[in-house]
Amino acid sequence: IRIETLTGDMPFYGNNDWSDEYSHGFALCSGTFMKFNVGNGNVCSDFSYIYPQPYLVTEEWMHTLLVVDREAGKVRFYVDFNLISEGQLNDALDGVPFDGEDGNIFNIGNDGTGAYADGTLTAEYDDFLVCDGAMTDADVANLKAYYLGRK
Repeated sequence: IRIETLTGDMPFYGNNDWSDEYSHGFALCSGTFMKFNVGNGNVCSDFSYIYPQPYLVTEEWMHTLLVVDREAGKVRFYVDFNLISEGQLNDALDGVPFDGEDGNIFNIGNDGTGAYADGTLTAEYDDFLVCDGAMTDADVANLKAYYLGRK
C-alpha cells in the first residue's frame, strides 16, 4: 500500500461494520497507528500496530501482511516482511467468519458496509492477496524472496 492522504481511522480493508467494533467480521484500519479489529457481535479483539518509519503519509510503498492463524489462536502483523507484532486471538472469536455476515461484503478501502466515512484515505494498492488459511513462517519467507527477488 502507498498512502497519499489519511485522516481519521479509515479501514484499509474489511467486512465488518467499523462503526460498531463488536460487529461480525474484521477490519484493518488506519489512523495514527494501524489497528486490526475482529468481532462476533458480542465480543471483539483489537490489535494495534505502530507505523514503522518512514511510512504513514510519506507516499512510500509498504508491504503489509496480516496473518490470522485460527488453529494457533494467533494474529501476526508484518510490514515489509518484518514481524511488527504478534497477539493472542480471543477464544470467543474462533468461529468468526471472514467471508461476510450481516449483509456486509469484503471491501478494500472501506469497511463491510462500504459507507464508513469517519476520515479519508487516499491510497494505492498493488498485488492484493487474500489466502484461504494462515500463512506459515516458511510461506512468509517464500513471499519475501519472491518480492525481493523481482526488484
